[in-house]
Amino acid sequence: MHDLARDLTLGWRRLRATPTFTLFSVMTLALGIGVTSAISSVVRAVIGPPPGVRDVETIVNVYHTAAGSLPMIGLSWPDYQDFKSQQTVFENVTAWTFFRQAFAANGHAETAFGELVGGEYFDVLRVNAEVGRTLQAADDRVGAPPVAVISHQVWLRVFGGAPDIVGRVIKMNGHSFEIVGVAPSAFRGLFNNGFVPSAIWVPLASVPLLPSGNGHTLDSNDRERRWLLVKGRLKPGRSLSDVQAEATGIARQLDSAYPIGRGLAAQVRSPYRTSRPWTVRRASDIIMGEFVDPIMRPLIATLMTAVGLVLLIACTNLANLMLARGAGRRHEIAVRLALGASRWRLVREALAESVILAAVGGLLSLLITQALIVAIGTDVAIGNGAALHVEPVVDAVVLLASACATLLAVLIAGLGPALQSTRADVRSALATDSAGGALPRWRGRRALIATQATVSLLLLAIASLCVTQVRQDTRNDSGLDLEHLAVVEVDFGLQRYEPERVRQIVDAVLDQVGRQPNVEAVAASSGLPVGVYTPGGFVRTPDEATGAYVDLLASTPGIFHALGVSIARGRALDGRDLAGAAPVIVVSERLARTLFSTVEVVGRPVIFKRRRWVGLPEPKDERVTIVGVAADTDTGSARQRDHGTAYLPLAQHFEGRLVLSARSSGDPVALVSALRKALQAVDPEVAVSQAGTGLAVAGPSNLFLQVTAALASLLGSFALLLALAGLYGALSHVVARRTREIGVRLALGASPRQIIRMVLVDGLRPVVYGVTMGLTLSLVARMALQPFFVRFMPVIDPFAATIAPVSMILAALIACYLPASRAARVEPNVALRDL
Repeated sequence: MHDLARDLTLGWRRLRATPTFTLFSVMTLALGIGVTSAISSVVRAVIGPPPGVRDVETIVNVYHTAAGSLPMIGLSWPDYQDFKSQQTVFENVTAWTFFRQAFAANGHAETAFGELVGGEYFDVLRVNAEVGRTLQAADDRVGAPPVAVISHQVWLRVFGGAPDIVGRVIKMNGHSFEIVGVAPSAFRGLFNNGFVPSAIWVPLASVPLLPSGNGHTLDSNDRERRWLLVKGRLKPGRSLSDVQAEATGIARQLDSAYPIGRGLAAQVRSPYRTSRPWTVRRASDIIMGEFVDPIMRPLIATLMTAVGLVLLIACTNLANLMLARGAGRRHEIAVRLALGASRWRLVREALAESVILAAVGGLLSLLITQALIVAIGTDVAIGNGAALHVEPVVDAVVLLASACATLLAVLIAGLGPALQSTRADVRSALATDSAGGALPRWRGRRALIATQATVSLLLLAIASLCVTQVRQDTRNDSGLDLEHLAVVEVDFGLQRYEPERVRQIVDAVLDQVGRQPNVEAVAASSGLPVGVYTPGGFVRTPDEATGAYVDLLASTPGIFHALGVSIARGRALDGRDLAGAAPVIVVSERLARTLFSTVEVVGRPVIFKRRRWVGLPEPKDERVTIVGVAADTDTGSARQRDHGTAYLPLAQHFEGRLVLSARSSGDPVALVSALRKALQAVDPEVAVSQAGTGLAVAGPSNLFLQVTAALASLLGSFALLLALAGLYGALSHVVARRTREIGVRLALGASPRQIIRMVLVDGLRPVVYGVTMGLTLSLVARMALQPFFVRFMPVIDPFAATIAPVSMILAALIACYLPASRAARVEPNVALRDL
């Protein structure tokens, strides 16, 4: 311990003597480790269990799989009941599914996600109520009084954290649910692993009290609708293989007694097998959620690889500087070796400096990690009024990741250079003084510099691919004027409003908002072509020769002006298209071409049929007349025009889920507030599903790509800055060490220009090698990633191919030229004075 303390004291003194080196090294490590820890905390929050769930390792999911599908299809209600009554491997078994519903309570109304859950849901998850109690098995009996557990956030937001919350009432779909408890603040449900927080939990027995048409049914004879995700907590001593064996046995018995694969599944051409290939999977093995698990694994693997490469660059920078620092001490090390010092003693002293740098950098990285976590831990809108909520925290696992990163920094940046610097040739080193007369061998540093350039260009190539895609998305002509659009979505159907009352509310709001200054057009429609879900239907010619699936927009006459969609032929919907008038339709150009090719379509009749929803009667055919052809727009999401759009008069085709749109000649943000205020003024109990500008509402359609591009750009830019700083530091130090060699060459007749050219060529060589390798790997990476992008991208990106390599080469030029020019101006007799 005495020797260790002495080594650390000596290392600290040496670092204090070189403040520039120390500061640069500490900041490099702090940034590298901080970014690594912050991303690790985000990944842990994503792949970890849902917040608030305890002992997730003993929770097992049971699925019904389809042929060739992933195990994420649920069980039907009667199959779930049979499995629950026959199984012997679980302590508790539950099932759940999510729903989206408007609710009203305490003078407040909103639309949120909730969960329909079995009576043992909270027991399986081992979640206790913060106030009151959780749901129990008695609450899940058909005919039991409707009860609910609300989230901690709803308790605070809607009820102000009232202590007498138990016994109060929350209304959904016209029914009153008694609140029996409040979930703990840490628990946000199972929907998307808790990243989209659930607001309310109600028993499965409440299905008849919620809107029909969502495929949820308690029909004991309906084994085709598999809508329940089943979970169970293992009994002590039971294993996953025990669950699989028992599930398979129960499934075979049910296959014999109740064959499936006909009925509804056959009608919709379902890929479900005619048997029950039940499979089981530990809940802890699922990343983020069943429905996004397949894409999350490669994304997280790629992200962590990129983070590791950034940390590698940071460690490489420090290793280069430590190698250069060790080369400057060649004479001192040779003297100490000649006097009998052991190599291990010298390595230990060098490692002491690295340990101090890593310790200080590691502590500083915690501040950087916390700052990045605060920036990352925000809500991100994902459409339909929902927001993705990620709460990365610095816990024991993140601290362990920081410690591992710090240890890696010590090993890469400390041990290697320490061993290299103590391999001095004592005789040759003693023949020179501390200034070092000859150029130290720096093959290892050349390799490190080339590696930095290669890795940086590879990361930047991936980042530029994502950024270019996002840039093209923003320049994409969607056919809509989203920039000047204000949007408020309201689901009157979920709130059980009568059609006549809906018409009154819509007319009043549109009239009130339409009279405000800077409002060019207002409209109500059953959705938007992009960003807000739009009902579907089928349009065909009367002779059934051609037909096509379409997006349905039942709307008021002002929809085309509000959305900025032009009419190519015929007319738009107008005041003539009232209830009871001749049924009409406006079709998009794509739909017109599909139905009638090049034939003029205005005035022709077509047959329109709404999409059939599960649990609802078969829609009827409607004969309508085409009165206009509208310009094409994107449908579903940005850049996609897979099918056409049919515009129908809202007066003739009522829809309970509506989007109120207003086009502004100025800033649409203020108009969003005006729409909400007008709606509240007409009916204070109306719950708004989502509200925002057109760009904000349609933006989440490429949210995944935007987040990927942002992370890739951040990591790529950070890697480039680290690489440039490392190049400058390492090359300038090496060139500065060649002062005596340069003096000898000058004394022998070399000109300053020749000296500078020689140093530049020698210093640029590893950079050029790295840039060449980086560009090659970048080309391969872009070719490999292109299939994952929805639009063709050029294989060679101008940024990755020019700006980044030029930046590196310029940094290397400056790093070599400045010290080389200083050395070239030194008088030979001064440089050779001590030769």
